[in-house]
Amino acid sequence: MCRPDGVAMYVAKIGADKYVIKRMPDTGLEHTHRCGSYLPPEELSGLGQVLGSAITEEADSGLTAIKLGFRMSKTERAAPAAVGSEGVADSVAADP
Repeated sequence: MCRPDGVAMYVAKIGADKYVIKRMPDTGLEHTHRCGSYLPPEELSGLGQVLGSAITEEADSGLTAIKLGFRMSKTERAAPAAVGSEGVADSVAADP
């Protein structure tokens, strides 16, 4: 316990035989800052700036979706030309 009087928590079942202790919704600030269940205010953590636009939470399923401004997969690029291949100069000269 992070507080002498305790903070409300609950046990959640994950999978067929795993259980985890979780903090009750909206109690993150009641925990001490060193506690694993502590959650800083949204406006201080940066979450408030992206919640609802880049981060969405589905209350029914408990899933969180994150929209990124870039692709997660790489696309194949053309291989670079080999060094010393024909048509590629190894020096540069300026025209006067």
